[in-house]
Amino acid sequence: MRRAGALASAAAASLLAPAAGAQAENACTGPAYDIARRFVGAWQEFSVTPEGERLEGRLDTTLEAGGCAIAQAFASPDGAFTFRSLG
Repeated sequence: MRRAGALASAAAASLLAPAAGAQAENACTGPAYDIARRFVGAWQEFSVTPEGERLEGRLDTTLEAGGCAIAQAFASPDGAFTFRSLG
């Protein structure tokens, strides 16, 4: 009895797996995610002072996890300060 139940469970899981995979592929698409794509790229970050603009560092923004998360990596011009975030 246990073996038949395990086989039935395995068969059901294999039938459901393709549907779940297909859903996961399209989970992070659409207008809300298109907005995030605008920020993908490499950016120079400046601060504005009375003396003018000052380069603070470089910010690299990528999409990760199939386009579902934004990852950012910042580095100061001399490399003394860096951070990475995932959101």
